[in-house]
Amino acid sequence: MPATQVPTERQVQVAVGISAAILFGVVLVNALALSTLTRDFTNVYAAARIVSQGEGARLYDLQKQAQVEEGLFHWGGVFVFNHPPFEAWLFAPFALLPYTAAYVIWGAVNIVLWVLFVYILRPYVLVPRNPLHYLLLCFVFFPVWVALMQGQTSILLLVLLSLAFVCLKRRRDGWAGVFVGLGLFKFAVAAPLALIFLLKGKWRLVAGFTWAAFMLGVVSLIAVGPAGMIGYVNLLVDTMRRPTYPPYAIEVSAMPNLRGFFHAILTSVLPGSTTNGVVVLASVFLIGYVAWRWHRQGPGEGQPFDLMFAAALVISQVTAFHLLIHDLSPTLIAVLLTLGSARYPERSPWRPARTAVIAALYVIPACLLMFHAKPMYLLAPVLVLLAWAAMAGSASSFEAGEPGLVPDR
Repeated sequence: MPATQVPTERQVQVAVGISAAILFGVVLVNALALSTLTRDFTNVYAAARIVSQGEGARLYDLQKQAQVEEGLFHWGGVFVFNHPPFEAWLFAPFALLPYTAAYVIWGAVNIVLWVLFVYILRPYVLVPRNPLHYLLLCFVFFPVWVALMQGQTSILLLVLLSLAFVCLKRRRDGWAGVFVGLGLFKFAVAAPLALIFLLKGKWRLVAGFTWAAFMLGVVSLIAVGPAGMIGYVNLLVDTMRRPTYPPYAIEVSAMPNLRGFFHAILTSVLPGSTTNGVVVLASVFLIGYVAWRWHRQGPGEGQPFDLMFAAALVISQVTAFHLLIHDLSPTLIAVLLTLGSARYPERSPWRPARTAVIAALYVIPACLLMFHAKPMYLLAPVLVLLAWAAMAGSASSFEAGEPGLVPDR
């Protein structure tokens, strides 16, 4: 098709269908080959099995987790489930199926969610104008592929945060807060984002977030009881106290966040406690700065709002205490909003910087995983640059007098 020719709606639908079919083929091959890439789904499946058997009170007992996982997968040891209790309750119906069937069905659900995201965000992304180019940007973002293959829940978070964005655009702040709150199964990301909105003074959003958090707490209590809730808290505390304990241990350099970045470059010269302090200070600064910039800009609804939402979303991820490559799936929202909204002065260095940063987010994760390299911490400065590019574009659009802007008084 010539580059200048606009595809018909039918052609776009066919492209979406082909993309979904390819994705489902990948899920099937992954499941039938019993690939280790499905392992992230195994501990969720085992946790769901524990809850479905009425033993939720022992959900966070490592001996119980090891016993169930050994019975299911025969690999020895334990792959710790440390997610909130309501997540195990959500997946309880999947535990009634054989593991391979459960993985394939969850993969199909993730594909439907991915396609749903494509349609949710399209009305707010004007660049690229060609729908096929837009689909390409959506379907080749590598972190989402990782989330799909590993059976992760990051694609669900991608959809929830896109719905929160749409609600904010429509002045339904309470519902936006509910959608952010429902993302608390990834609380390391959802909590910093909610904090940014709190500092900005989005009180109805915070109220919606609080209501959703309360309801998820009730579901968790029903699923595992008081003993299970206490076990969950104890497990989180123990994980913080003994991060090198084998069942908890994770290679921090594999985290594309500030924690991974500073530990990789400072651990050899500074004590661990000092490095953690640097991470906290940098996180507080970034969260406070983006909230201040957004509040200073005002409650506009045009392109500056889109770009500040993108910046806030990226900062909430890079400051998350725990972040792996699949957790970057919601970054796709920021990429599309920044690419489609950012306007810069003619000679602004942020114009080429934005393009380079977005290209890096598509290329670097694929290259690192292709060569089995794990220094994902290299993505942390790239994410910070993306947030800064979004804020720079927001300031330029605001100064240019984009429609729908009402400065704070």
